[in-house]
Amino acid sequence: MTYRVHRSGASEFNIEGTDIKDAIEKNFKMLAKQMNIGNVAGYTLDRATIEYKPGILGGQGGIELSVVAHGSDSLVNYDPYNDNPKTSTIWIYAKKEDLPEGFYEFEINHEKKIETTPFDVPNSAGQALGFFRAVCEEIASNHSRFPVDGTTFSGVCANIELRFPTIKIVNPHKYVELIQQEVHRCRPKEDAQTKKLVERANELALILMDYDNKEIINDANKGIDLLASVRASKWFQDKNKITALAYYRKKAGLTGKQLAEIVGLSDRQIRNYEASDSRLCDAKNIVVENIAKALNVRPSDLVEDGVVVMVDGNKQ
Repeated sequence: MTYRVHRSGASEFNIEGTDIKDAIEKNFKMLAKQMNIGNVAGYTLDRATIEYKPGILGGQGGIELSVVAHGSDSLVNYDPYNDNPKTSTIWIYAKKEDLPEGFYEFEINHEKKIETTPFDVPNSAGQALGFFRAVCEEIASNHSRFPVDGTTFSGVCANIELRFPTIKIVNPHKYVELIQQEVHRCRPKEDAQTKKLVERANELALILMDYDNKEIINDANKGIDLLASVRASKWFQDKNKITALAYYRKKAGLTGKQLAEIVGLSDRQIRNYEASDSRLCDAKNIVVENIAKALNVRPSDLVEDGVVVMVDGNKQ
């Protein structure tokens, strides 16, 4: 279906889709540009609705797209205090039957792309070994009574490889057993999170035992296990890190909503500033200063040298 979009004082243009909803979703970026929503860095949607209105477009009737949005907080010197939500509208030529219900609200999806994790089903012997190595290092480094340094050259896997330099490419099954023994010596904790990790390590060990040693060796020689291990370890590192804002807010015993009320921001903005992709570093200084004052910390505890401070979430 093709729908014509009305622009006051400018040439009209067409959008296409299986129906009016699909046409708007597929062409939303172009529509947002025409509606001039957000700021030069982009926009954050709060609400988007469509409604059939019989009196618009010279009485022809049509669909009114209404968007409530803020500017993107990735704008340098972004000032959330002066970025009130703005409502913008645009009209689309359509008939009442194009929207039988008369009104529709789009679901705003802020979810990020799903990434591969060490809890996914491995697609090869090499990936299973890489996941196993990463999970074991995570247990030994961050979830044990006697933790080890989990860096590439001094973790439990490296310890085994230093003592038995060729074991991974000669007898992978034995290599797995020795790593499990090494992890056991670190005495894993007994909390729910650690138990989940230990169960995962055991699951991956069983998966590896189902593979022939030759298959594991073949993948190891291609570096498949190393790549999977590095990526899985990075996943753990990112997962374990939280913004200093989130850390100090929880330490102060405040909810996000309570902090938002104290500093005069929206709960949504505090959530955005606590997210792993926080752009608090782009906020005006007064914003960082007000949040720091509310939490009884220094601004540099939250943002330092133009970078959002991240802390180890395991040490809360």
